[in-house]
Amino acid sequence: MKDVTVAETDPCTVGGRPDLQLIAAAITPFTADGDLDVEGARATFEHLRSSGIDAVFTPGTSGEFTSLSIDEREHLLREALAVFGPAAVFAHVGAATTRDTKAVAQRAADLGARVDGARKLDSNGA
Repeated sequence: MKDVTVAETDPCTVGGRPDLQLIAAAITPFTADGDLDVEGARATFEHLRSSGIDAVFTPGTSGEFTSLSIDEREHLLREALAVFGPAAVFAHVGAATTRDTKAVAQRAADLGARVDGARKLDSNGA
């Protein structure tokens, strides 16, 4: 199991890599039934990549993380990693509880996604 630590970065580059210039906070697609649309997620990541996006911040970075299970968040990270690679996937690990934040951060780190810090949200989302 990888240690989850805060990475040191150069403030003039994105994630300490001068080749990463544009990071998108990717949306999470759902089916009409409200289930995670894994194929739609892969298509979204592929579209972002082909459009010139250098890296993604996922999963659930547009507020939908509260609607995702830890397993669903892992599925999204796997899809992002398959398209962008580990150096260009910044894992959103925020959750309503410290326990869930740690669990998401650990899974993200184990998959190879970047976990540059973690923040627990309070009941007001702040």
